[in-house]
Amino acid sequence: MSNYSLQYGIFASFYDKLMDDSPDYDGWTDFLKSVLDSHNVSERAQILDLACGTGEFTNRLALLGYDMIGVDLSGEMLALAREKASGLSREPLFLEQDMRYLDLYGTVDAVVCCLDSINYLLTSRDLAMTFERVKLFLPSGAPFIFDVNTKYKFENELAQNAYVYESDGVFCTWENFYNPKTSVCDFRLTFFEEGRDGKYRRYEENQKERMYTDKAIKAALKKAGFSSVSVYGDLDFSTLEETSTRAFYIAIS
Repeated sequence: MSNYSLQYGIFASFYDKLMDDSPDYDGWTDFLKSVLDSHNVSERAQILDLACGTGEFTNRLALLGYDMIGVDLSGEMLALAREKASGLSREPLFLEQDMRYLDLYGTVDAVVCCLDSINYLLTSRDLAMTFERVKLFLPSGAPFIFDVNTKYKFENELAQNAYVYESDGVFCTWENFYNPKTSVCDFRLTFFEEGRDGKYRRYEENQKERMYTDKAIKAALKKAGFSSVSVYGDLDFSTLEETSTRAFYIAIS
């Protein structure tokens, strides 16, 4: 059975606090809007945010006028996304689904998948299944916009390194264990949350990501039926370099 790692448990409740200053949500939203505009996706179009997490991009795009659908495997994440969307003039539809078995009511005008969610697909079969399902719900000429962590990032920034995050009563240690033979990186997260009594409580969670080469991603997109693929090294549409930490893909159905 295929392994799929994009399931947040304890991490869901801490995600927004720890991610508050990173990534550049405004920059990402501008990038998505620019790509959508360049492919004639109107502001009334229906867009799928795949692996939407707590709905940060889903809700930002909804505020721009798009008719949004957010899909995520984590019910905990979706609960937070719905809470954040409450009161929007056009509240998104949130669905709890595994991206490998994506099932919508009909086609959408574009699909976005942000913050290296694709890397949580741990086998080539998982990757192929996801791309095939996305293609199924996109009409000809529609864009699929996503990013991945690159080989350089796995080998040089994640690698065997450890990081510490602290924000609003939450302290987190993040340890990485990258295996170049399997191209899989294990993330071991330990959280310490301050309670009302001033005492800290400890929680632990494990995550995994897999590195996919540019060649493997393009081959999977082609096999799924996408007609063309563009790739960039940053949100400013710069060229993908060997030292780029993210690769941004625009695949056309």
